[in-house]
Amino acid sequence: MTSLIIFGIAILIGLVSFLRRSKRTSNGETNHSKGSNIHNPKILLLQIGTLNQSQLDADLTIYCDYYTNVTTKTVNNLKEFIDFISNASFDLFHLFVNIDKDGNIIDGSDKITVGKIISVIQARNAKYIFFANDSPSDSYTNGSKGLKHTTNIVMTLERKGNNFSEFFKKVFSKVSKGQTLPVAWNEIAPQIPGVEHDNTPSCMAVMGAGSVILRGDK
Repeated sequence: MTSLIIFGIAILIGLVSFLRRSKRTSNGETNHSKGSNIHNPKILLLQIGTLNQSQLDADLTIYCDYYTNVTTKTVNNLKEFIDFISNASFDLFHLFVNIDKDGNIIDGSDKITVGKIISVIQARNAKYIFFANDSPSDSYTNGSKGLKHTTNIVMTLERKGNNFSEFFKKVFSKVSKGQTLPVAWNEIAPQIPGVEHDNTPSCMAVMGAGSVILRGDK
């Protein structure tokens, strides 16, 4: 199975789950585009060290055209990373961390499972988590077994250069105007098994907070 097929199946599963939960309107039709809104959301791009600085700078452009309250932060090591997120309150955490195939975030001799990091962030009432570094396809599933998802989580398998930033700019151009993340994603790159999208990153996604919209303020 290729990364692109993994991308298609993963996001489709999240989307179908979201659509099944969608409420029906008064005339009996399902409304897939509306959800609860967070106005003036707080967005964080966080990295350990500066090796991913160029990617962080590129990904910063995803949000800056639509949102005012966007913060970047660099910490020195995994301990500082954990200490920071344990006390941080953001609606979207966009993270640059190295994750191995067993699902561990690695920093020198220190490590922690990706599931524990997700749990910490979910406890801070975040709604979106992006893991923006390339990671093995088994990383997320092995590191988060048994985890209950209350956030929309995107885990990057392959950024494919500028495709990552350019794709999510298009997604958030819709989300910032009131579209839900899974529906905006599906409109830009319809998730049909076997259909390839050459100009998109390869990602896995779980839509635990599918109906939550981060409204733009620009």
